[in-house]
Amino acid sequence: MKFQDLPPHETRAFKIIYRTEDCGLVCDPAPNGSGTAICFNEVQLELSERGFADHVWGYCPRGLWQATKLAPPLGHAGELLPIIDPPCPPGVAHKATKSHMPVYYNDSQHWLCIGDPYGEHSFCVQISRNITIVGTHSLLVALWLKIDVFT
Repeated sequence: MKFQDLPPHETRAFKIIYRTEDCGLVCDPAPNGSGTAICFNEVQLELSERGFADHVWGYCPRGLWQATKLAPPLGHAGELLPIIDPPCPPGVAHKATKSHMPVYYNDSQHWLCIGDPYGEHSFCVQISRNITIVGTHSLLVALWLKIDVFT
């Protein structure tokens, strides 16, 4: 899988909610997705109908989060377009990495990082005010999520 960092095309306005009862991350309002996703552990980075990284949902138990003071690296507003070859049918998720990724949380700024917060990268793209994706054109290094609400 390869990744293209592109100028902004879509506007996203949702809150990221962490549901304590089921350890779930959801977006509200829930955007429509294509049924294709990139998996960061059990958290899905859902792709839009146009193929852009769009929103998140999934299981992320808080008991596994490690404390950090970090926040996402400086990035720019834009889109992430995964190039999946061969194309896959809806309902299929591709793993961002072969191994389980560490999870970090900055309690004062409400940033959750799935992946390597120190990872080398060639892009840092903010697809919305609360989702930042860090990586290279062949590897996603970290998914940063700003949690708006805990329930």
